[in-house]
Amino acid sequence: MTNYERNKSFLKDNSSCPACGAFLETILHVLKDCLHTRILWDWFVSPSSHGDTYSRDLRHWLTTNLNAANPLSCGEPSQSSLFASITWQSWKQRNKYVFNGLLLAWNLGCTRLIVQFDSSRAINLVTEMNASYNQLSLVRAIVNLCSFDWDVPFEWIPRTCNRVANRIAKLAPMNHFDLVQYTLPPLDVSDLFQDATTKAPRTQF
Repeated sequence: MTNYERNKSFLKDNSSCPACGAFLETILHVLKDCLHTRILWDWFVSPSSHGDTYSRDLRHWLTTNLNAANPLSCGEPSQSSLFASITWQSWKQRNKYVFNGLLLAWNLGCTRLIVQFDSSRAINLVTEMNASYNQLSLVRAIVNLCSFDWDVPFEWIPRTCNRVANRIAKLAPMNHFDLVQYTLPPLDVSDLFQDATTKAPRTQF
């Protein structure tokens, strides 16, 4: 989910891109217009085509490039194959936080980790019977990591019941991607944490 979608769902106060600071982090921005992503596209697209490439809307941009069967040069993969690979890697880079969190917990020696999502669809992706054969490599990687010798239940949680984690996420400064570990609840969430521990069930953490 992009920050634009999080903002529309009242999960975040702003819609800006955490990578480059642009005002709106939409799907199109993540895949094409973010400064970090454009480094790849500037290599992929010839300089004479930059203007046309960066002015297209999402649907036109995707369909045009996915239908381009000719290789960039003789003996190389088709343009559509390279385009699909770059697009997928860009999106995967923004959505691998669950896997990184699981890997961190495993490396820290956790024997039980409760993973909570507000999206039942995301939970179904990693818990369905054939999840280990999912066409998405990131899903397969998550399922494989969960098969290690530890207990990792996935739980659905309403967005309104995840206020502590939501506020902590909002505390992260712009362009900050390093790990932050808390041994005690931050002061900024002390009121929500106290309310959650006294009035709410465990699933609100």
